[in-house]
Amino acid sequence: MQREISREMELLQEDGRITQEGYARRPVWRYRRGAGVTITFSDLGYAGLMALCFVDVKHGLLLQPEDQLYARRGLDTGRGR
Repeated sequence: MQREISREMELLQEDGRITQEGYARRPVWRYRRGAGVTITFSDLGYAGLMALCFVDVKHGLLLQPEDQLYARRGLDTGRGR
């Protein structure tokens, strides 16, 4: 089960690992590096989405390819075979 993060904190530790796994209902992470990548996998069982976004914090740029994968019947992970 995922843990809700409700207090502000650094996103990454000094060694680059995530400070705390979980989700937030509002932006709570402080990120002090120049660039990053976000990867989204969403599977609701009846629908799924995979998306990729490149973030350049220093220049305030977000680059997201137009090609996102939408799956009408969820994402087939091969489980249950």
